Amino acid sequence: MKSYRDRYDELSGNNVQILAVSTDKQAKQAEFRRTIGAQFAFISDSNGDLTKRYGVKTPLVTFAKRTTFVIGKARKVLHVDKGGSAVNTDGAAQACSLF
Repeated sequence: MKSYRDRYDELSGNNVQILAVSTDKQAKQAEFRRTIGAQFAFISDSNGDLTKRYGVKTPLVTFAKRTTFVIGKARKVLHVDKGGSAVNTDGAAQACSLF
């Protein structure tokens, strides 16, 4: 998340909205957001609806696999990073520059 925080001005300058989604409770997310100084919104998916819908729920436990999605204006998924690549903003930034 820190890499997205650090590149926030660049990404938002491309008419991009960054949303962090986690299965953590809202209070825990708010504390994490404050701790890292993120400018973007954090959304709690504590019931797992989005996690299931996007196919990133881990089996048998309640958390999601680390994944970054770039979703276009027509709600089409334009780019996906998974695992360690999901914290690197390069792929997402390149996809966002296509807007």
